[in-house]
Amino acid sequence: MSIKGKLILLLSGLLGALPLLIYLLLLEVEIRGRGFPFILIFLVGYSITVIYSLKLFLDVRLVLKDIKERIEEISKGNFQDKFLVRKRGEFEELTLAIDSLSSKLKEMTESALDERERMKIILESMTEGVLIVDEEEKIVLFNAALEKMFDLKVDNSLSKYILEVIRNVDLREILSEVISYGESRSKEINLYYPSKRILLVRVTPLTKEEISDLRGEKSLEDKRELTRRSLGAIAIFHDITELRQIDKMRHDFVANVSHELRTPLASLKLMVETLLDGALEDEEASKNFLEKIYLETDRLARLVSDLLDLSKIDSGGLKLNYRQVSLADLVDLVITKLEMNTNLAGLEVKVDIPENLTLYADEDKLSQIMINLLDNAIRFTPRGGSIRVEASQKDKEVTISVSDTGIGIPKEAIPRIFERFYRVDRARSREAGGTGLGLSIVKNLVKAHKGRIEVESEEGQGTKFAIILPNEVSGDDRLKGETYVKTGVDS
Repeated sequence: MSIKGKLILLLSGLLGALPLLIYLLLLEVEIRGRGFPFILIFLVGYSITVIYSLKLFLDVRLVLKDIKERIEEISKGNFQDKFLVRKRGEFEELTLAIDSLSSKLKEMTESALDERERMKIILESMTEGVLIVDEEEKIVLFNAALEKMFDLKVDNSLSKYILEVIRNVDLREILSEVISYGESRSKEINLYYPSKRILLVRVTPLTKEEISDLRGEKSLEDKRELTRRSLGAIAIFHDITELRQIDKMRHDFVANVSHELRTPLASLKLMVETLLDGALEDEEASKNFLEKIYLETDRLARLVSDLLDLSKIDSGGLKLNYRQVSLADLVDLVITKLEMNTNLAGLEVKVDIPENLTLYADEDKLSQIMINLLDNAIRFTPRGGSIRVEASQKDKEVTISVSDTGIGIPKEAIPRIFERFYRVDRARSREAGGTGLGLSIVKNLVKAHKGRIEVESEEGQGTKFAIILPNEVSGDDRLKGETYVKTGVDS
């Protein structure tokens, strides 16, 4: 029986026996007539006992009320208050025990909150998407990276089935398999909304106790029961879109290089075999074959040269030697180099560049850019057409443009013309001697100069390429005169 119960029982007994005692004592006085002093003393003592019992009862009641209020505050998470008045005996021990329990609960709660905060910081700082579901495939938690990947909203996603929020059958299947079999698995899934991506998903089973921790459940018995019941899962999403694109580019690159080498080599082999079979004795035929052999070997040499240039750019071995370059002098030199090609094509080249316009850039790389653009214009401009080279400066940028009256580029093909080995008209380009790498090299060299390139074209009307370059570099580049540039893999 509790202390409170014992006190109530004692007080009830005392008060209940009081009428009987009074009656007996009065009877004794009436009969004997001598017991009055004794009876008076007895009544006073009895009254004192009753008053003390009542006071003890009220004190115990107040202490129990304080204990109840304290426990209620602890259950609400208020661990700050202490018992201001200590009671003796078992009450003092009880209040001390409650204060000790409060302190330990406070430490455990603060530790759990700190742990949850650290986990939240880690999850939010991850570039990979993180998704946690319970055994019913309902969403428990996800981080900001996953929110961005799938365009999710916290309020509309938590505690909902995965298929309600992310409509991807492959993702649902792998989550279901991991939850059912309790084994880690990985799978590539294709995402079409909000953007087209390829994701590598690694899913690991989670115990229900871990799920409960994430939800903030604190009951140990609940955790044990839930742990025995089932599993949840945590999924990590890696965006491998760029890696797959690079793999595809490498595959296409190898295939294109093989094709570009196989075609001229097969042609060279055929012509050499023809010469060996007797065509060498025919002076006119042998001369024709030798001219074709020269053209094919020249194209092979340019293809190898272009491949080496792209290899340097991709590997980060591209070195830019900055210096003041006179654009008028540089363009005149490039036109002189290509003069024979221009004359054979029957084209007119016009130049409009201020004599005093200079650009702080790598002269050799800038010359290579101009050669590729002019060579392209020469190849795809019909006889009798014209090519115009212009340059101007606005603020801290210099714009150099090369325009022609050639065959033009279809609108749908413009976004792809800087891809390696891409040709609008493959037969015509190969007939003209192009490698399919010139514009890709131009784009990467412009990018290395921290510039940009723009294209305007209309079929049958001509094409205009404009490169915009900053006419300044950092102080370190001016001091060293050179810098190494890594542009990365570009199509």
